[in-house]
Amino acid sequence: ADMYALADPRIPETLQEIRRKIPISLFSNMQLERILPALGIESGWFTHIIHAGMLMEPKPALEGFAKMVELSGVPAHEILYIGDEVGKDIRPAKAVGMASAKAPHDIGRVSGMP
Repeated sequence: ADMYALADPRIPETLQEIRRKIPISLFSNMQLERILPALGIESGWFTHIIHAGMLMEPKPALEGFAKMVELSGVPAHEILYIGDEVGKDIRPAKAVGMASAKAPHDIGRVSGMP
């Protein structure tokens, strides 16, 4: 059995539908190399991925949010950041000028995390 499981099994299909319409990127405090494949999510679906170990400080530090804006090549206000935690996701995204939306708290949860 896989060590990880998605809160909603439709997430991979939904990500693929979204990426056909607009570029999507991923910013996580987790190391994703083993997690994404175990969840049926391909790293190639994302235009950019920022994860733990690539930054000096994890979320909610602004470094990763600013890096995502820089990598995207578009103004921050044209980026919609979706996160499930107000303190770690929504406030810092707004602080760098991104639009933001709060996902249900358990949507991004991965069971099996220590």
